[in-house]
Amino acid sequence: MWISEQLLASGTTRPAGERGRFITGETVQGQAEYRGVPQAGPWGIYWQAPAGAQAVLVQTDSGPACLALSQAANLQPGELLLQAQGGASIYLKNNGQVLINGVPYPEEAG
Repeated sequence: MWISEQLLASGTTRPAGERGRFITGETVQGQAEYRGVPQAGPWGIYWQAPAGAQAVLVQTDSGPACLALSQAANLQPGELLLQAQGGASIYLKNNGQVLINGVPYPEEAG
């Protein structure tokens, strides 16, 4: 309690997270270099962030964990885009349409 009172009195606060960039899938460069940092994401989706992707490091009771920042453009609120670095994608749109690599699925008769 004494430490928290001293921090409050001094006006010193620590941020909840730190921004950085992925160097490799398991290494993030922020104010320091963090190796073997677990990556957090939605359950059931397994991923490895590419080098250069923006990251946020957060401190947990087990050490640092990392989140990749979304860079998806032109999505409406509630839409979902799964995209691999090589360009393959699945886009779930609000109107119920599913696009796989930009092609409606099931393919529309034309």
